[in-house]
Amino acid sequence: MKRIILFFSLMAATIAYSWAAPADNRIVELRDAITAGDLTDAEDMANALYAQKATCSASELAELAIVYHRLAEKSGDPISKYDFVLKVIDCHKEAKAKDAAAATSAYKKAGLNFDKIVTDYTARLDALRQEAASGFSF
Repeated sequence: MKRIILFFSLMAATIAYSWAAPADNRIVELRDAITAGDLTDAEDMANALYAQKATCSASELAELAIVYHRLAEKSGDPISKYDFVLKVIDCHKEAKAKDAAAATSAYKKAGLNFDKIVTDYTARLDALRQEAASGFSF
């Protein structure tokens, strides 16, 4: 009986650990999903990480902003695109607030001028909102 309890305890601990994978591992999985063109999985993983963004480092938030930027670029749905853009802006602002140098380094590694990207998104936010609103039919 003790062995059965030990077995199930170890299984529960293993499952709990896998669900609480470090953000670095999830960022790698996100990049892989984007590269493979699996946007549904990438979106699901990004949203799960976004829900825990308070625990993310500046570089992880910058990476998450990059993922949402890639999703926004590839999205054909105006509602999803608007949501992705809002998350790009939010993750970028939080990354810069936590550690601007680390965030900038992550953007440079990706070869992106993210300040310009966010400025462009911010300037187009009203237009994106209107496109998303036109997608609703009541």
